[in-house]
Amino acid sequence: MSGMILAAFQLGFVYALLPGPILIASSQCVVTGGWRRGCWFILGVTLADLIYIAIIHWGFTSLWMENGLVSLGLWLFGGGWLIKLGLDAMRVRPAAQRLGSAVFAARDFQRTLADGLFINLFNPLTILGWIGLGMNFIALWSRDGEMPEEDSLLVLMTILSGVLTWQLLVVAFISVVRQQIHRRVLRSLSLGGGVCLIVYGLSAWLSAARAIV
Repeated sequence: MSGMILAAFQLGFVYALLPGPILIASSQCVVTGGWRRGCWFILGVTLADLIYIAIIHWGFTSLWMENGLVSLGLWLFGGGWLIKLGLDAMRVRPAAQRLGSAVFAARDFQRTLADGLFINLFNPLTILGWIGLGMNFIALWSRDGEMPEEDSLLVLMTILSGVLTWQLLVVAFISVVRQQIHRRVLRSLSLGGGVCLIVYGLSAWLSAARAIV
């Protein structure tokens, strides 16, 4: 059991190393708002992961994957949300905030949490990733192709803990580096992150267009 848990944690940690919109968006949040804003964004991302873990655990993946309208809607909404976050990132001015730790109102934290939730929830690759990671890992470690529900849920949560560990390490690292960077550089990083998010959003819309055609 301990070997399986360790392997599940390592799988989640390695999977989180892959660059993508979550990494870019969370980094951009830290650049513009400090580590607190980054942590709220990661909390939103984690809530979306928990929703997908529940979908996998209780066996709703077939309904999710076989419905083309659901996938199309995720590509459209997910792409739109990425573009929206990219435009927001390009409008934010880190120079107007303190470099040590930015102060935000409660509504700003709620908005950041919502950004993290929706960017992950509306990303079709998230559910595909969880299916590929979780279900294949469970099939690999199970005996006779079956695993008790408690153990399968433990595996999925352990994979999530590996993903979350890397995300928090990134937030902590960027937060430390952020304090040593000139404000103009922070502004450039924010603009670059915004452009990357917009590109990811447009690619999602392109995938939706291909699905329609």
